[in-house]
Amino acid sequence: MTHPFLACGCQANARRGDTPSCVVHDCIEVAPVPALAGRISRCGCGEERPSTEALDGKLAFFEFRGRGAVDHVCRICRYYEIAHRHVEGRRGKAITDHAFEGMTEGYETDRHYCGHAGWD
Repeated sequence: MTHPFLACGCQANARRGDTPSCVVHDCIEVAPVPALAGRISRCGCGEERPSTEALDGKLAFFEFRGRGAVDHVCRICRYYEIAHRHVEGRRGKAITDHAFEGMTEGYETDRHYCGHAGWD
């Protein structure tokens, strides 16, 4: 069974009722399958696998991070866009000291979790 891709860049890794979702980004918006041919996915331990393996459900917690997928990440500090704004109830000011600049170019690699640290 394959899982749909979501607007956050992840492949669905959970369900909210009957709706595919991402528990990492709290996302339920289904998106088109990104172009994975020729891309590599890297686990935090350093293991690399072809990103196309995500299409067969072989890469747990897969996240596409190519062009257009990480526009909400700042290219200067790698924080999300919301960290650059004042948010009501968060002690007054933004976390960063600079204006947000989106990462329109994306990352060279995608990411997944291989299970190196266990599953529980």
